[in-house]
Amino acid sequence: NQPTIARTVAACGLKHLLPVHDSVDDALSGG
Repeated sequence: NQPTIARTVAACGLKHLLPVHDSVDDALSGG
């Protein structure tokens, strides 16, 4: 579960740094 949380946090950070990564966020969300 640790890696999953780390990936989520990293995704959030990346999203803030690179808002263009909408596809990645969507993929992580499973949408």
